[in-house]
Amino acid sequence: MQDLIQTKRRLEAEQALEALKKDPGEEEYPEALQPIVKSNQKLSEKLRHSLQSSEQAIAQRRTLERQQALLRQSYKAIEQQLELTDTTFSLELKQLSERFATTQDTEPNLQRINQVRLANLELNQQALNQAFNVSDLNPEAQQSAKQLLDDMEGLTTRLETAYAQELDERAKLLGVQNDINKQIEQGQALLERYLIWLPNTTEINRRFLQDVADSFGAIQQHTQQIISNSQMNASGAWLRSLFTLLVLTGISFYSFRYLIRHEQQWAEQLGNVVQDKFTRSLRLLLLAPVISLPVPAGLWFLTQKLIAVPAPVMQPMSISLSLLMWAYLSLLLWLRRPYGLLYRHLDVPEELCATLARIAHPLYLLGIPLTLALIYLTATPSAEVHSGLGRVVFILLAMLAGGFWAALWRVAPQINEATETRRWWQRARLWLAILVLIHGVLIAEALLGYVLTGGIIMLLLLITTMIFFSVFTFYRLGMRWLLIEERRLAFDRAKARRSEILEARENNTEVPPVQENFLNLSTISDQAKVLLKATSVSLLFVALWLLFKEFIPALQILDEIVLWSNTVVTSGGVIAENITLLGIITGLLVISLSILAAYNLPGLLELLVLKHLDLTPGTSYAITTITKYSLIVVSILAGASQIGVEWAKLQWLVAALGVGLGFGLQEIVANFVSGIIILFEKPIRIGDTVTVGGLTGTVTRIQIRATTITDWDRKEVIIPNKTFVTDQLINWSLSDPITRVVIQVGVAYGSDTDLVRALILQAARNHPKVLPEPQPAAYFHAFGDSTLNFDLRLYLNNLDDRLPVTHDILQQINADFEKHDICIAFPQLDVRLIKQDDDK
Repeated sequence: MQDLIQTKRRLEAEQALEALKKDPGEEEYPEALQPIVKSNQKLSEKLRHSLQSSEQAIAQRRTLERQQALLRQSYKAIEQQLELTDTTFSLELKQLSERFATTQDTEPNLQRINQVRLANLELNQQALNQAFNVSDLNPEAQQSAKQLLDDMEGLTTRLETAYAQELDERAKLLGVQNDINKQIEQGQALLERYLIWLPNTTEINRRFLQDVADSFGAIQQHTQQIISNSQMNASGAWLRSLFTLLVLTGISFYSFRYLIRHEQQWAEQLGNVVQDKFTRSLRLLLLAPVISLPVPAGLWFLTQKLIAVPAPVMQPMSISLSLLMWAYLSLLLWLRRPYGLLYRHLDVPEELCATLARIAHPLYLLGIPLTLALIYLTATPSAEVHSGLGRVVFILLAMLAGGFWAALWRVAPQINEATETRRWWQRARLWLAILVLIHGVLIAEALLGYVLTGGIIMLLLLITTMIFFSVFTFYRLGMRWLLIEERRLAFDRAKARRSEILEARENNTEVPPVQENFLNLSTISDQAKVLLKATSVSLLFVALWLLFKEFIPALQILDEIVLWSNTVVTSGGVIAENITLLGIITGLLVISLSILAAYNLPGLLELLVLKHLDLTPGTSYAITTITKYSLIVVSILAGASQIGVEWAKLQWLVAALGVGLGFGLQEIVANFVSGIIILFEKPIRIGDTVTVGGLTGTVTRIQIRATTITDWDRKEVIIPNKTFVTDQLINWSLSDPITRVVIQVGVAYGSDTDLVRALILQAARNHPKVLPEPQPAAYFHAFGDSTLNFDLRLYLNNLDDRLPVTHDILQQINADFEKHDICIAFPQLDVRLIKQDDDK
């Protein structure tokens, strides 16, 4: 019916246009009627174009409706088959993924709809503004003008109708396109959710050898079909690409000569504060890809430009071959010794570079053909190929990759040295063992039929390795730049200091003191390293997120694995809450990441934020400590909520435990509360010298239960926090680090007391570490049994100076007394012997 209506409309429009053609020609009309004639011609062209556009929209919509029906049937068929647990998918998933690969582009249709709406508005405006005076024409011309105006009116009416019909057809086409795109999104979501969790072939069985034998026949047939359709492109299609390839070859040759001519000089000047430059490391980094570029470009030229192969598999094979060869050749140039980038400029151990260069040859020379074969076999439409030879190639590729990681076991200490590993979970051998185990699991998956899943995981591991290598290179380059800048800063300061000294000598003036109103080099270096590490970690997480975000929908299938159920009381009643495997994994991941952040973020917060704030001493440590414990508590609560353990269920248990802790573990609770009091009230801080319970030492660590004090014998004493809150505490440096030292001096009777007082005061005032304010004071305070007792009282700015200053002043007093013949008395005892009569 719709075809009949459209045909009738088109015939009526054609008849009207034919009637217009029978009118006199343009040259037969008077000059005054020529604008009307031209306007009618434009209206006729627009009417014809609108009718053709409507027919195209109808044909396109019918084609898309058939495609939509096919997509809907395929989606329902696969969705129903997914409910079967013993079904394997190979060609079905491949065909479905091809159907859902391309979405409909609605932009041209939307542009045409907007054009038709605008043309319709212009047509209405033209009809309103159309005015023509025929009174000045002769009767014959008036008759022609009337006929032309009637034709214009008819054309305008038909064009308005055609525009309305075209808008209607375009709107229907747009609706079908949007429905197809929604269907494609659903299909892609279905594939992303189930693709890596389903076997794409049967598990290995007695037919495996037969499948391998049958694979060769299917591969031969598929290859012959591709070769028969292949042909060499015309010279005009590849001459420009050939010229570009020749230019790249010339640039590569020049770059290689430039590298050979300068790399030794650059390596010899490393560490020279005047000649060493960071741009040389960047040149080595960029020259390697430039030098090796002609090889992958040539492979791309042969497979994509010179020979036309009408097979979709050729593009991914060509891209993979070119990128792998490019990476292989660039890596070899970076690993060159003794002047390569990694060894000389980035300080990667030589043994590690030699091992990587040695095992890279078999890895790439065997891995590239196996990768290309796997891509080709995966694209072959044959279940026997997937189950037979395709599985064999994947297992060989997994064994090769696992052998690569196993070969690095011997140089694991060098990897730890290069990556500055300090914690056990960062050790290279742990991760190498995990990677070898993962590839073993991939081989087992291939035997069970999960070849596609293993391929996806292996690709993710390859890209992840490249991301880690890129971030490592960025971090090492940043460290080299910081080292060069630190050396130059030290060199500039040394030159400035030398100039000051030489100028002072020439002018016979005192050498100016070293300025202390700037950050020292170690402070600048520490802060810059923290910023560099934070930037590197941020880049790593962003890159990994961009890589794995496409596979997050696949993890949603874990949400369907229910482990147990809990009952939750809500306002609507009691409902059941399922605890799934995804919830358990998410909870453990949240707890792990939060605890990792708890032990790393506070330090970063202190170096990046708190150091720049005007805080009282000890406040920054209190903030970082509270932040650490808060993150741990929040992580535990957030992780527990993922496994169904909510606060509403724990509050009564916490209350009961609180009562039990109050009686049974009251000392631990008291220490815990005292630790919080110490952090907020700050009676002691890190670095304070305190005396508690007869023990004097320096506070080195404040934890939530106990505080560590290092005494003068370098022994660490663990003291419960309750002691600092309930017992008497002496803090020698809480608000004022100034302390008083009392030195007692005793001289013999008959000494000049005024001279003694002057000498001991002079010894105190002449010492550079004795504070001039408060002033030192000396007092003659008592007559002793054998001495005249004096007290010398002086003040020091640092508690660590008490013993050294006391030693220096006593030495000086002893020397001054000897010079002035003042005797330092000592106790004397008169002993009288009485002889008794034996008879008595």
